[in-house]
Amino acid sequence: MTRISDGVTADLPHSSSFRRVRLVSCLALVAISSAACGGNGTSGLTGNGKSPLAGEVAIANCNGERSVSPVTILLSCADGNEIVEHARWSAWDATSATGTGVLTTNDCQPTCTSGKFHSHNVDLVAKVPAGKPGRQNFSVLVVTSAASGTGQVPTIYQLKWGK
Repeated sequence: MTRISDGVTADLPHSSSFRRVRLVSCLALVAISSAACGGNGTSGLTGNGKSPLAGEVAIANCNGERSVSPVTILLSCADGNEIVEHARWSAWDATSATGTGVLTTNDCQPTCTSGKFHSHNVDLVAKVPAGKPGRQNFSVLVVTSAASGTGQVPTIYQLKWGK
C-alpha cells in the first residue's frame, strides 16, 4: 500500500514503465506550468510592449530585454513579489512616460511564501533616461496610488536591468 494523501491509500505498481509514465507526466506538468507563468522566452515581463525603434527610450526587464509601452513590469526580479500589470501609457517620449496600471504586491505576512497579494490602481511616471546613446532605458519608475485623497506618497523604483 502507498499513501496518496491523508487517509487515502492505494496499491500502486512499482514497475519501471510506471515510473517512466509518472516522470513524463511530471515533466509535462512542469512544462505547462512554466508556459502559464510566462515561460515563453520573455519571462512574462516587459516583452509585451513594442520593440524600441533606433534611439527610442525603453524600459528593460530583468533579462535586459527592452520594450516601449510595456503592459507588465516586474519590479522585484528575485521573487516576483511586486509587479505592475495592465499598464496603459498616455504619453511616451525621450524624457519621460506617463500612464496608469495595477500594482500587485505581496504583503509577506507572516512570510513571503505564505503572504497574500494585494492589487490597487496606480499612476506611473517613468523618467531619467540612462545608458548608452541610442540605447537608453528609463532608470526610475514613480508609482503613486490612484486612490482619491491628499497625501499620496509615491514609491520610487530604480530600474537597473537594462544593458
